[in-house]
Amino acid sequence: MKKMVVFNWKMNPGSKNEAKRLAEAVREAKKNSNFKVVICPPFVYLENLIKEFKEIEFGAQNCFWEEKGSFTGEISCKMLKNLGARFVILGHSERRRYFKETNEEIAKKTMSVIENKLIPIFCIGETLEERKKNLTKKVLKNQLLSSLKEVFNLKFKNFRLIVAYEPIWAIGIGRTCKVEDALETICYLKKILLDFLPLSSLLFFYGGSINSKNIFLFLKEKEIDGVLVGRASLKEKEIISMLS
Repeated sequence: MKKMVVFNWKMNPGSKNEAKRLAEAVREAKKNSNFKVVICPPFVYLENLIKEFKEIEFGAQNCFWEEKGSFTGEISCKMLKNLGARFVILGHSERRRYFKETNEEIAKKTMSVIENKLIPIFCIGETLEERKKNLTKKVLKNQLLSSLKEVFNLKFKNFRLIVAYEPIWAIGIGRTCKVEDALETICYLKKILLDFLPLSSLLFFYGGSINSKNIFLFLKEKEIDGVLVGRASLKEKEIISMLS
């Protein structure tokens, strides 16, 4: 199976033309790449990009757990599926931090994504303070078990779950977790989840200041199935270097 590179554009870029330019850079770079590439743009660009760039897979950066109703500002998984999106990022640290998303809310979103036959990119990570107190494993285990408890009941059903380890202390500040530390953590997460779900349902990603200088260090590891890229996915030269 090909390794995956997911570009999370977050609340960028500022215009439709800029979004198109970045997607064109991805399309060109992808021609010579051995990676499976997914772009997760802001909602406002998603429909147009999906229509124009059919050779690229797309995902959303968030969703709501209800199918429809009086939920102003929210977007359902059914809407995303009907657009042609295949992936949804869930539980990102920025959603947890700025929008106070709880494990319980993320659990409901995860189930909705799976029920709509989309693929969740489920993010977990610890803060620098938690890491310094040696609480990494405890924090991550709690996030896993609290948010995925309903998913564990689906162990005999056909679905895919991507677990993305994104140490909060390494996101957006240029500080990267050492490959060996990321690998140790991902192996720990895998050990927990294999008690509940088959390996065939699981993929494990690393994210946190990924760029052209370190992406291959992570992707060469057998246990790491893909990476989640933030800031570097907004630079054309970085896109080309990362996918070459």
